Amino acid sequence: MRPLRALTMIAAAALAAMPVLAADPADRVMDAIGRSGYSLEERTMLRQEASRALQAGVPADDLEVIVLRSRERGAPEAAVRELVGTAAQALEQKLPVRPVLDRIEQGLAKGVPPERISAASRQLVGHLAAAGPLVDGLANSGLKTMSSREREDAIESVARARERSVPDDVLRKTGELAAKHGRSMAQYDRAVRSLAFFAGSGVPVDRAEPVVRECVERNFTEQDYARLERNASETLRRGGTTDDVVRGAERDLRQGRSSGDGRSGGMQERGAGPGREMGGRGARGR
Repeated sequence: MRPLRALTMIAAAALAAMPVLAADPADRVMDAIGRSGYSLEERTMLRQEASRALQAGVPADDLEVIVLRSRERGAPEAAVRELVGTAAQALEQKLPVRPVLDRIEQGLAKGVPPERISAASRQLVGHLAAAGPLVDGLANSGLKTMSSREREDAIESVARARERSVPDDVLRKTGELAAKHGRSMAQYDRAVRSLAFFAGSGVPVDRAEPVVRECVERNFTEQDYARLERNASETLRRGGTTDDVVRGAERDLRQGRSSGDGRSGGMQERGAGPGREMGGRGARGR
């Protein structure tokens, strides 16, 4: 037998002996569960929950990350199953699932105990569920919406604002003001993110609301909001108080610092905006 032919046959035999890698993403999820080290009964229950999540539309790549990273952290099977089920629940309720997946995966990457991740994720799903009717009501009242993505983004922003204790009444009135002035859902989304930013920075909502309302009236762009928030962050970094932050924002507004053309109106990539969880959209903390 010629040497080249012999080498070819040996290589072919070696490849045939290697385990077949799961090409289908769903198969990789099931394979990850199979290698998890859980008992047969636990693997069966986890596979059932993963199948439910896949059917709901949860991306297989995310499920694989959740299973593998949870096992690395020594999480019990019941905790993993609850995380997977929470993601499935979001989609079953027609809610944006990406913020839920980001929270789960980032928490696992940081070593947060699974029970805390689960509680925070369930809470987020609750806020998303409450945000949906609020956003849809504004859309039905005249807030211009160009795409389903704009709706999902606004729902996520409203949910995060609610997490920072911004009342629904404030969020609704901000949307009604935006609709009155002919603003888009994307511009409302950006205004809500600014409310969440100020609330997260310690500014009382009743002080932040008039500032953001004037931003809506002046047709603030992404760059305008970013400048306002950057100045606020710089004030706090220098040791200023939240009163200083509000006075600075009011001074900027009095000086008319706004381009006012609305062309950017919140359309910039949201992962870069203030008030987002570290990692932005799709960060899995691998």
